Order: sequence, then C-alpha cells, then structure tokens
Amino acid sequence: MAQLKLSIPQQKFVLAILEGKSQVEAYRAAGYSGGKGKTADAIAKAAHQVMKAASVTEAIGRARAAVVERQALTVEDLVGMLLHSREVAFKCDPPQVAASVAAAMGIAKLLGLVIDRSKVEMVLHKPAFSSTVLELTESEWKAQFHPGNK
Repeated sequence: MAQLKLSIPQQKFVLAILEGKSQVEAYRAAGYSGGKGKTADAIAKAAHQVMKAASVTEAIGRARAAVVERQALTVEDLVGMLLHSREVAFKCDPPQVAASVAAAMGIAKLLGLVIDRSKVEMVLHKPAFSSTVLELTESEWKAQFHPGNK
C-alpha cells in the first residue's frame, strides 16, 4: 500500500497525537486556525475531521505499529545481539578482547548476574580543634590578609 503524503500541519498534528495530546490540543499545536469566531465545539469537530483524514490515520497507525514492534524486543533478543557482537569482536584481527568482555558483561547484567552499585560511607568526626582559635576580629583579619599589608 502506497503511503499517503502529509501536509506540514498534518505532520505536526500526528506528532502531537503521538505525544499524547488530545485532538483539540494537537489541532492547535499543528497551527490550524482556531479562529476567533469558532466555538470550542466547532474546533473539536474540525480536529476530529483532521484525525479522520486517511493520511493522518495511516501515519498514526504506522507510528504505533513501530512502537509496538520496538516494545516486542525481549531480553532473549538482546542477549542474542550481544552474543553476536561478542563473536564479531573475537573474529577481528587482532581480536577485540575488551569489546568481547563488554558484551559478556552486558549479558550478565541483562540476566541479573551482575548488578552495578556503589556503596557510600560517610564518617563524621567532631573537629579536633576549638573554633574560637580560628575566629579573628576585623582588625586581626585586616592585619593578616589585607592586600596593603604585603
């Protein structure tokens, strides 16, 4: 079946629908005239007419089918892809050992055999000195740090 051509506003309408916007929101996002004199009911009817256009429904259907196909990717598929990548890495001249190890680690992570995590420990100590020793008066600070004293 030949694909029907979409106008620029229809393309914008389809993208807005795929982003989850309502027909009216997609209609406005596509730049169709909401018109000053148009009622909300008239805009909703016009948006519905755009939605019913054969080219728009076909484009939305194709896009949704592609999403479903991508979602059908399973862990088994991913493991198969990584195994193939590992084989290719070994067949290189010279063998790409790092790539092979990365593929093996990817498989292990997918299968839950390796978990990336880090452990952070914080140890808080009381200061070993008195803060009063560090407190300077304004004149002491100026005497020690003022640029004119150097």
